Amino acid sequence: MAVAVIYNSRVIPSPLIVLGAGTLIDGYHVEYGENLEAEWTAQMLRLSSNGSFALDLRFDYISENPTESKIYYSQGSVSSEVDFEFVTSVALMQVESVYKVGSSWRDVTYDTIAGIIPNIPKFSDSKSCLIEYRGKFSPEVNLTKTMTKAYALVVRLSWIRVFREKNNGTFYYQWLQGNQPSTKAGRELVVDETYYDISGSFLVYYPIPENVTSPLLPMEFNYVKWIRENI
Repeated sequence: MAVAVIYNSRVIPSPLIVLGAGTLIDGYHVEYGENLEAEWTAQMLRLSSNGSFALDLRFDYISENPTESKIYYSQGSVSSEVDFEFVTSVALMQVESVYKVGSSWRDVTYDTIAGIIPNIPKFSDSKSCLIEYRGKFSPEVNLTKTMTKAYALVVRLSWIRVFREKNNGTFYYQWLQGNQPSTKAGRELVVDETYYDISGSFLVYYPIPENVTSPLLPMEFNYVKWIRENI
């Protein structure tokens, strides 16, 4: 999902924050579920100019838990009924800077300033989870690229729900990616302020079996390996 941050030529004392963008997803074989719903809520968010990053998240799965797997191939999708049992959830986050590089508001470039941040929830059941993150992102600006200050920070969110097939133990991974970058009550979110109860939705996909998973690009993050080592 492409995120458009409208450029304003004025000097911005604190970069804007776009929370809840997507694209952190294993995109090769996942099949989007039009009728599947889930929501995210940032119960607290603060990105500080000193590089500290605090985020409390709640994820809620609105639809019934899946009973089938769907694998997308170039010729279409293949589905199969599966007797799932829930294992765990994992949240993925990433922070990027957005820079203006041309005369049009569309002329922007993204620069990753925090690699993929995986997080095991503080609490997780088959329909919801709670995540608390306290860490760092790098606020450094790449002056050789644009000779200007970054005017926005994009916080990308994804949720992986992990299931196991009851009969043979095969692991399945259900992807959800951020869908609706949010603002609080119409206000712009900015660095060095604390915000509460910001909400948005996910795009929800059907579970895929472990044998068709792919590391996340461009960082080649092997999410399956990480989950197996940390659950």
